[in-house]
Amino acid sequence: MGDEKIRLQWTYEPKYFFEKKYETMYKGNPIVIELGRVVVEMESRLYFGDKTRLEVDKYISALFEGVKLHNFEDYKLHKLAPQRILPSGEIVTIGGLRGTARMTGGMEIKHADYVKYDEAGNIIEDSAQRRFDETIEIAELLVSIPYAIPLVENLLASWTGAIKNPDNEFLYLWEIWDALKDIHDFDKAKVDRFREIINGPFEQSRHRGEDWHSLRPASKSELEEVRQIARDFILIHLKSNVNS
Repeated sequence: MGDEKIRLQWTYEPKYFFEKKYETMYKGNPIVIELGRVVVEMESRLYFGDKTRLEVDKYISALFEGVKLHNFEDYKLHKLAPQRILPSGEIVTIGGLRGTARMTGGMEIKHADYVKYDEAGNIIEDSAQRRFDETIEIAELLVSIPYAIPLVENLLASWTGAIKNPDNEFLYLWEIWDALKDIHDFDKAKVDRFREIINGPFEQSRHRGEDWHSLRPASKSELEEVRQIARDFILIHLKSNVNS
């Protein structure tokens, strides 16, 4: 097939799910993610001859799950029909539109970002860049382990449940702790704080029926804190899989 290439494409929402353009490689195949579109190009022999195209699907999914783990935000990911890029430059679509769609609705995240400069005008701190780097670090951590490990899948499912069901968020975050508490020796102060918030007098609490008339919504800072602790639990487990 000569120099023929295959282009794989996805669209995703929200289009700023990745805050900046992200470029990476998977087994020598370039991947570009930017503004609601994912593009992967590979040699035809790889697309038609081995499992690379299936592995790329899993790789893209793991990247998006990693970003979701950092951002506490869901997404929609739609795979489009692949294209053949012929040596002449002609582009031919293979089949019709294919509809594997990944879930669910997303929300726009807004941040009060800042940039700090030294006396010479050099950037010494960029909050948006730091957040993006942290996001990609988690995404790349997730793709570095076997994605189909049942416990990892369950942890990510609980995280997604917390996002999709805000009224029951603490029930899903508790599932994360419950699944890992006998596996890892977590920091006691973090565990105590996690349990204090999860079981507190909040509308999202696990024990809402005990004192329902005095419940209040958890504050933004309380939600961010308990999510961060649950996220840390997951990250400790992911890193243990990389190092094992």
